Amino acid sequence: MSGLRKLRGKYYARIHMPRGTSPSERKIPLRTDNEKLARMRNIEVEKREDDIKAGITISFPWLNEAGTVQVVHLALKDAADDYLKARKSDQLRQTTLNIYREALAHLQSVLKPTFPIENITLIHIDKFKESCTPGYSPTTINIRLRAIRTFLIWMKDRNLITEVPPIRMLNNGNTSPKYLSNLQFNALCKQAGPYLQSVFHFYRETGCRLSEPFQGEINGSFLTIEAESAKGKRSRDIFLTPELLEILVKARERTHPFESVTRIVNGEVQQVRSTYQIKYYSKAFLKACRKAGIHDRHFHHLRHTAAVRTYLKTRDIYEVARLLGHANVTTTEIYARFDIKRLEQDFPDLVSKPTIIPFKYDLALSN
Repeated sequence: MSGLRKLRGKYYARIHMPRGTSPSERKIPLRTDNEKLARMRNIEVEKREDDIKAGITISFPWLNEAGTVQVVHLALKDAADDYLKARKSDQLRQTTLNIYREALAHLQSVLKPTFPIENITLIHIDKFKESCTPGYSPTTINIRLRAIRTFLIWMKDRNLITEVPPIRMLNNGNTSPKYLSNLQFNALCKQAGPYLQSVFHFYRETGCRLSEPFQGEINGSFLTIEAESAKGKRSRDIFLTPELLEILVKARERTHPFESVTRIVNGEVQQVRSTYQIKYYSKAFLKACRKAGIHDRHFHHLRHTAAVRTYLKTRDIYEVARLLGHANVTTTEIYARFDIKRLEQDFPDLVSKPTIIPFKYDLALSN
């Protein structure tokens, strides 16, 4: 049963929502200060109480120009905004929120922001896939499809839609991770200055994600990645040789973790350009790859390279999982699919009798 409440001289119908729903109470404006009329309108609200509790927005005759009871369809943009706000309160990583935001913005560009959320069917998902085909890789498309599926499941769990269309991922074909052989790594390093060479070497040896060296804490000879800053929510320690520790210290001195750094000079705000943004390293990596004629590698492939090199050295998939911070070794097993002879050919420096001298660089130099 709905109740009455008078706020600022006007009556409202109060409906207590199911446990776990936020907000816990819905107030339906009755648009009158007359108690008798308010009670009559409250009877109309009670007739649709079950629908309101199910998450359906109802517009009553005194709330619309048509003067009839109408179901207000939840628009895609409003649903997406509510979802992103809720997921932000769940304290998800910013990178994860960005994936959801980009996927839902893309979906709105395909279906229009005013498209009713409950009308999304498999036909609309197929239309979304078609819009992605010209410019996105299968991996990127699948990431966005998973984000949309998670969004729709969230909506269904809150009774905002009745069903979730069966969204199927694209077939990626070859799912083996990509890495950089010694020849490729040396070739791209020759297109970068000594400082960047050392940074690329650090990531190839440690398997860190791009931001982890700057978010972690240096503890003696270890870089500690805390769970709250790790993608897999698992803390881990990465051993650093004196060489790697020196590289990390220098990189942290030259890098700022924010979009921009400013200072006040004579009352004016000026940009500080003496340090790099973290994303500078991934851009510099791509630039060096292009100069070296390598067109199918990205910065994250240095992490894959660290994984296959570690597996070649140890033949221990659990050691690789520990290095990467994987919670489940099944995730790591993709690095054990490569032929050992092929890895020995690509990384002769890890064979007992190396045939190629590894690329050298001088830490004392700078670019």
